[in-house]
Amino acid sequence: MKFFLPDGEVLTVFRTLISAFFYGAVSVMPAFFICSFCKNPYIITCLPFLFDYVRTTAISKAVTNGFAHGDFEVFDRLSPFSPDSITVISWFDEFNDKVKMTFIFNAAYILILFLGFVLIMNCRTDKGA
Repeated sequence: MKFFLPDGEVLTVFRTLISAFFYGAVSVMPAFFICSFCKNPYIITCLPFLFDYVRTTAISKAVTNGFAHGDFEVFDRLSPFSPDSITVISWFDEFNDKVKMTFIFNAAYILILFLGFVLIMNCRTDKGA
């Protein structure tokens, strides 16, 4: 069986896979952090997505409020903080300030959660056992 994609579609598939990987990597970090102090699987599964929902809603409300008051650049300033912003990184053709801020925010987000996990796990007497 021969498998092929039309011209240019290999890049589209590759970019979609990279986007899915980035979103998965960023969305699993809160669960990783919560695992350091909680053993309830329902909380570990639901809280990261609840946090993403709250963050998305807050950004959406702030953008809507900014548009209502005539501040049309508010979306460009707040979009790097949106949970879905990491998925569009692979679709940008140039490395502009918006892409740079998205990378910086998500890298800091991952680093803080990972350091919190390491700190909590090293302070526990049972070491997670």
